[in-house]
Amino acid sequence: MTVKFCFGNKRNDGRQNLKIRLKHRGKDAKIAIPGIYIESKHWDKSNNRIKNNCKNAKIYNDIVAKYSTKINEVKGLLELREINFETAKIKLSNSSHSGSIFEFIETHCSDFGEQWKRNTTNVLNTYRNHLSLKDVLFEDITRYNFKKLRKILDSKGSSASTFNNYVRHIKAVYNHALDQKATYREFDFSKVKQIKINSFNRKLKTNNKIDVFRAIDRVKIKSNRKSAKEYAIRDLEAIGFWLLMFSLRGFYGKDIVSLSSFNHDYNYKYRFEYLKANAVQNPQILKGSSHIIDHPRHKTKNMMRIWITLPPISSLIFVLKRLVAQTHPKVSYLSLEDLKLTHNHLLNKIKDYDELKIFKHNPVLDHRTDDALWNNLNKHLRKLGMHSFKSARKTFNTVATTEGVHPSIAKILLGQTDLTIQKHYNNYNDIQLVKAVQEAHLMVMKSFNIIEMYDKWIFKIQELFGKFNGLEIGGGSKLVFDHQAKFLNSEVLKSNETLIDNNDYWTIKYKS
Repeated sequence: MTVKFCFGNKRNDGRQNLKIRLKHRGKDAKIAIPGIYIESKHWDKSNNRIKNNCKNAKIYNDIVAKYSTKINEVKGLLELREINFETAKIKLSNSSHSGSIFEFIETHCSDFGEQWKRNTTNVLNTYRNHLSLKDVLFEDITRYNFKKLRKILDSKGSSASTFNNYVRHIKAVYNHALDQKATYREFDFSKVKQIKINSFNRKLKTNNKIDVFRAIDRVKIKSNRKSAKEYAIRDLEAIGFWLLMFSLRGFYGKDIVSLSSFNHDYNYKYRFEYLKANAVQNPQILKGSSHIIDHPRHKTKNMMRIWITLPPISSLIFVLKRLVAQTHPKVSYLSLEDLKLTHNHLLNKIKDYDELKIFKHNPVLDHRTDDALWNNLNKHLRKLGMHSFKSARKTFNTVATTEGVHPSIAKILLGQTDLTIQKHYNNYNDIQLVKAVQEAHLMVMKSFNIIEMYDKWIFKIQELFGKFNGLEIGGGSKLVFDHQAKFLNSEVLKSNETLIDNNDYWTIKYKS
């Protein structure tokens, strides 16, 4: 076995390319070290370094030192038979088993979510198109290409965060490729200068109260055609989902789709079977509060303890569930025929009937369907003068900030990951911390006049379609949430038992 430095053929100027000789079990190869061309007299063979009297000796020796480390590593791996000749050659030449990063994602990233793979692939496609590449190889990830990409994005008026986002995605997949030994070509991303962004100068897109009220006023049925009525319903759906996302502390679309009664604090499955039996039974007491669901946030999987009975959340879900059945029959949890059934009939017809579920598709596996759904509703929002659904989360956080909610409480409210040392010391199930989070939720809802918005939305549905009469809440946000604040202390936080009674299967009775 031979793994050592050697020289290639002489050039006209007398210099030779420094190479590595790899010889093992009958196979022989010379691997060029790019960029190092010196006269052999400047090579110190005993110390494997370039003599100081050679021009650029310091720069060259830094490169040589890295390759010396690789040579020692490869020697050891070959002696232990942990790698073969081909792998040793790839490792020494800083190249890859699979040159294409697209191919790497397809074959080595099965454990990653579809959303991550889709976002990363989109970034690589943009990188390829802007730089006029046929493919994106590991060797195409260079400082020169990043500089070129930055200039192109600047010329197109793209924001600084766009370039930084591209670098983060490419860095993530590249480092994963290094971990998986799909490439041995190391690249120092710290030398790719990301653009500093002054967060105070960023203009986040949030909706204020007037935006929402005006959007509701703009909903019209423009003709007697069926399509015009369906279009108006989609307008109302878009506003309703925005209100629901805000009320649920900044949910995204995938969180709405994955919302489920089976995440209740009590045993919802047991209650479901109890009510489905439709027989005279003794009242049952279940452990856990029926006011709370533990929802794993789609993006971070952080558990969000949501006060699900807080107005107008359940009313929004009830109405949206029935609107979606009319406009999105392929993905709606309820069919048009289901709308005619009583709650008891629904329990018996639909296996494991879920009172909170609006859609039946899987937002991860059916990502194209999910994207098409929310993209379409986003168009309705924009047409009505509102920003996209993502603005619900930003609006909620902005209102929380203006109301003086502590940043650590705001992180819990939005299900964000705490990256500070505090995450090791906060007991998120502590009753006082849970109380502080729910009080902050109340404060934001009250400040944003969400009850008035919901009522105006319901009145608009009644005006256009004559449906859902009597579902308005009334009283205004101050009255409703002042009452809920008392209810929080007297009932929600103290209740750790849920009483179910077959005499009233629609309304759950609570026992504190």
